[in-house]
Amino acid sequence: MMKRFVIMMLMLAQVATVLAGQYELISDTLTNSKIYPGTTHALQVDVPEKYKNVCDGIDELLARHGYIHDGKIYRVERENSDTVVLFCHFGVECVLLSHILKISPVVLWHNFVALPTSVTTLITEEREQGKAVFRCNAFGDISHLYAGDEPASFQARFCETYSNFDERH
Repeated sequence: MMKRFVIMMLMLAQVATVLAGQYELISDTLTNSKIYPGTTHALQVDVPEKYKNVCDGIDELLARHGYIHDGKIYRVERENSDTVVLFCHFGVECVLLSHILKISPVVLWHNFVALPTSVTTLITEEREQGKAVFRCNAFGDISHLYAGDEPASFQARFCETYSNFDERH
């Protein structure tokens, strides 16, 4: 089981670079284009295939834990309280979240930030027997850094003000 998990994580890492390129679109390009409200169909030509690879990978992993993707919900074939931990690049995190939560990855890439070492937590809720939905109860949490008196990285961000050339442009 661990070997398959590692292989899946390597597959996710391989698509991070292509997906992260979507994250770095200039804001004017983003907001003045038709891709903002859309999902993967509006992105660059090779992204939908990479997006699907990541989505298929997470669905396969969740299926091994009893959650079968079925439209807008996950069908529960085996109830459990498993904890599944993934380590991945921000671009891939946004794809995973967009698929599981049914929201556009573009909104996540451009309006959210998860700094290096941050923790995002999803929980499942089975409001009707056999039907589960995922909810995000923490996104990009870095409280562990504060608790350890460590500074947060600026790596995932762009400059707060354009005239500040000490920050990433």
